[in-house]
Amino acid sequence: MNIACGAATPAILAELVALESLCFRHPGERFNLRQIRSLLNNPRACVVFAREGGAIAGWAVGLLRRHSPRRASGRFYALSVHPGFRGRGLGARLAQTVLGRLRRRGARSFSLEVRNPNPAALGLYLRLGFRPAHKLPDYYGPGLHGLRMRK
Repeated sequence: MNIACGAATPAILAELVALESLCFRHPGERFNLRQIRSLLNNPRACVVFAREGGAIAGWAVGLLRRHSPRRASGRFYALSVHPGFRGRGLGARLAQTVLGRLRRRGARSFSLEVRNPNPAALGLYLRLGFRPAHKLPDYYGPGLHGLRMRK
């Protein structure tokens, strides 16, 4: 599989919105047009995507949080992989790309939120070194619980 990661631009905004709708059934889990546009324009955001055969295969987002001039952390904020590309390691590759870029920008610790249960995502994040920190009741909407994880 030949997938290239690169910085996302506003030109792919509609493709990312469509990918989010395809990947997440509940509106509370997915990013909408306004949110994606904001992320693409946020100087603290690290946005990457992958294509194969002209189609968006996945995307990921991280945010840098500067706590002081010498201390920063990263928030792994979004990961979506097209159902046709799942099970090939793309999610791990996108996540590692974002975490590496945040690390190069000074992040030394990381956090994320994930829907619970989501065995595939939880397994990926555990393999990446994240550990459960605490439960987030109704985080994604009524009855849609989350879990905060830290690395």
